[in-house]
Amino acid sequence: MSRLRIWSLVAALTTAGLAAPAEAAPLAPVCQESAAPEWTDEQLWRAFEAAEPRKQSGLVDYMRLDLGYSESFQRGLLNYVWSIPGIARGQYPAAAAPGWYDPEVTAPGQPIARKLVPADDKRNLTQRKRFGRSLPARSIRSGWAYDWTVSGIVRLPGEDDPARFFANALAGFPPELDLAEAIVTSILDDGSRSAAAIAFGHLYTDRNGGAYQGITLYDAWDSGNQIEMPDVDTLGLAGDLLGELRRGWVAPMAERQHPILYPLLEERFVDLQRYRSVREAIARTHLSSSPTYSGGYTPGNLESFHAFWERHASDPNAAAEQAPEPEAWTSFLTELVESLSEDPVFLAKSRNRRAVLTEDEAFVRKRLIALMQDMRILPATPEEFEAGPAQGPGVPD
Repeated sequence: MSRLRIWSLVAALTTAGLAAPAEAAPLAPVCQESAAPEWTDEQLWRAFEAAEPRKQSGLVDYMRLDLGYSESFQRGLLNYVWSIPGIARGQYPAAAAPGWYDPEVTAPGQPIARKLVPADDKRNLTQRKRFGRSLPARSIRSGWAYDWTVSGIVRLPGEDDPARFFANALAGFPPELDLAEAIVTSILDDGSRSAAAIAFGHLYTDRNGGAYQGITLYDAWDSGNQIEMPDVDTLGLAGDLLGELRRGWVAPMAERQHPILYPLLEERFVDLQRYRSVREAIARTHLSSSPTYSGGYTPGNLESFHAFWERHASDPNAAAEQAPEPEAWTSFLTELVESLSEDPVFLAKSRNRRAVLTEDEAFVRKRLIALMQDMRILPATPEEFEAGPAQGPGVPD
């Protein structure tokens, strides 16, 4: 067994210092009345949690209906995704729990049994914190995801929880935006890296046999931190990715073998990481103004990815044709930054795209508040809410 360190792969390719942005085109106000009172997220959560379960579910249905009539840019993007041939909204299987490499198969000479370390275990939480670069907290609570190990969309636990829809609307995300993001990711992936995705999709384990729920080998390698690599996992990866090159390597591995094997595995990982991470970042930027990225991408990359979508008219199929292969990864990011720097009109359009999505996200939150008031989950003002429950007839239950 050994320790392995994978360093950050993302270069400092940001659009800092570019020309000042052009102002985004003004959007129509939500209403012509005076400024609405400011509600805090904490107040809105208290009101939602105090509502009966049937009202919580009814609010989600009401949001779907109401926002479906929106003429926002964000809604237009969602409708376009739904119109793509072959898209089946919501008809996807539940996500399968990833497994770990079997020590009896990959390292019979060192068969340390594996035991799941649950997601709420302190050891697991510590590892998640260490691997924060690859497992960042996101503003959106996803009920759907693109599973790279099966090249397909899967349903996550809690997908139908009204509280999830509420939290997303509070952050500016309408129902099913997470599903649309997963669909866009699936369009960007041609399946060419499925073998590596499956191999690095096994659970991360430590030298004591702990297998960390929700943390894969991909997450660990992508973190940029020093990680434990038991022979069980090292030889499992070698068997899946190196074919005939794996012959002669058995557990326990000799130290002299590490400088030969690890560079070969790192080469396979870098190829996968550059392919997968840029597609995930692009997909997250399709419908969101300021998404949280993994894979080492930062807010400095936001303008580049909005520019990419602006260049391809926000069409996922057109974007898929131009998403970079790993060998063109650096030149792809560099070219976007240079194009923004050299073309003020292109820069203004990409910034306007992001600005409009920001306004659309604020609109979703405003509509959530209006619908809660319409259902008498929320009174007219925060002062009335703090004074006591709303009185009077509401909409029919």
